[in-house]
Amino acid sequence: HTLHLFIMLPLMGGFCTWLLVLLLAASIQGERTGSEATGRQLMQVKVLQVAPETQAQHFLHQLRLESWDADVGDVANGTVAQSQPLEWRMVRRFPPLVSPGGRVNPKCGNVGIRFPQLISRNQSTMDAFYRYACGSAADFFITDPTLAMTGTMASLEQGCMNLQPWPDMIRASNRTHGEYLYRSCGERSGEHCSAQNFTAAKVTPITVDEDVLAVSSLRSLPQMDYQHALLDFLAPAWIASNGFRKELLNGSVKMLAVTPWQIEMLKALGMPEDAILQVDIGEYKADSPKLVLCSKRSLHLFRPGGPEGRRLPELPFRDSRSYSDFWHRFFNWQVRDEITHAITTFAGLKEPSASGDIVFLQRCTDRRPIANEQEALSLTRTALTAANRSELLTSVCGSREDFLEQIREMRTARLVIGAHGGALANLLFAPKNAGVLEFVGTAAAHAGLAGVWPPYKSYWYGGAGAAFKFYRVVLYDADAEGNWALELPDYELALQEWLATEKPLQHTV
Repeated sequence: HTLHLFIMLPLMGGFCTWLLVLLLAASIQGERTGSEATGRQLMQVKVLQVAPETQAQHFLHQLRLESWDADVGDVANGTVAQSQPLEWRMVRRFPPLVSPGGRVNPKCGNVGIRFPQLISRNQSTMDAFYRYACGSAADFFITDPTLAMTGTMASLEQGCMNLQPWPDMIRASNRTHGEYLYRSCGERSGEHCSAQNFTAAKVTPITVDEDVLAVSSLRSLPQMDYQHALLDFLAPAWIASNGFRKELLNGSVKMLAVTPWQIEMLKALGMPEDAILQVDIGEYKADSPKLVLCSKRSLHLFRPGGPEGRRLPELPFRDSRSYSDFWHRFFNWQVRDEITHAITTFAGLKEPSASGDIVFLQRCTDRRPIANEQEALSLTRTALTAANRSELLTSVCGSREDFLEQIREMRTARLVIGAHGGALANLLFAPKNAGVLEFVGTAAAHAGLAGVWPPYKSYWYGGAGAAFKFYRVVLYDADAEGNWALELPDYELALQEWLATEKPLQHTV
């Protein structure tokens, strides 16, 4: 105890310092039965004699101490106590997207679960896809659509959290409690976490005197704010905010948003602007300052949970599968009708009379164009005419329309067709009975692209697409000049499969 107190005192020197240490040590020795009072006295000494750290400083200090190359003696001697876990509570339950055993593919059990069904006339192409989905990429996704999920929340008094996953993790903590919200750095991660990961970064602390509501999926990638606000933010924010409606309206709690589109989507839900804590993190750059948000009151944290609120499986710190634990994206299809209704009601949009459109999402951009996209559109029109179908074929350039117009078109869709990209994120507003035909790339087509572009990358995202009753993907590949070209015979086969599955519309006179 004497040594411990000496460590905690500043290096003042002189007789007074030693006398204070000896008197306190004697007090501790003579009052073993008064442990609670002694504890309070020790805390008072620490507060009086040690210059107090700011919340952000303590947050960063704790990260350093929990990294693997920290001096374990710092924790062992009690200088900084190890954080206690947060108390998470269930706020909502969700059924599985797929009934266990409901979809069994004899060639590969992952197809229809973590990967979508590929359509190709070429057997070697199909065999290569099955080898990928059940071989080299069998464990790429850790998500499982056959698992029931929950929304869970925890409150952290006077807590801090980092607003960007640097490096590849998000943590929230205060002086007594703390937990990783996305990935983990420590013994549970199974991988070395270096203290320099946290101390070398430039950190900008932001302290607010307000209760803050925050979700664990605050991702934002360069030039992809729109789609990631839809994929990673809107549904978790909707579920979390439902438990704080009164507080958000009266201003006692603010919802955290860190990109322009996150802010716009909260407004579209009807959330007042003064109920939104707007912190623009900007586009990610390796050398940009890292933001830490601290609340002098409480952080109210939301993250996805498993059955009965248990923690879901997660990938370790800096795992190479950097975008494959997408549990929160399963929420998109669980609450999409609620979100669409909230936005359209707030905007005063009328309910559509029926869902009967076939929406063809064109790229309409020089970024990753598909050379024969117009041929695919013409083929679609020809197939509908030959089948005597009455669905209205609508060609859409999502990048040239406003947010509400894209919702207006998507919520009447019976079938959505398009290449993997930002426009397909609008599937969030498609009806539950809509089908999807998505164009996805081969490894050769994706070679050299910035970001994470594995072959067959699709909006299925480890099982989220299982919410749709019809979902097929068709390949595009790179031609001799490096241009992307869709396999049109395969696309026609997939389209014919949808026409055979979906009965023609019955019009009433």
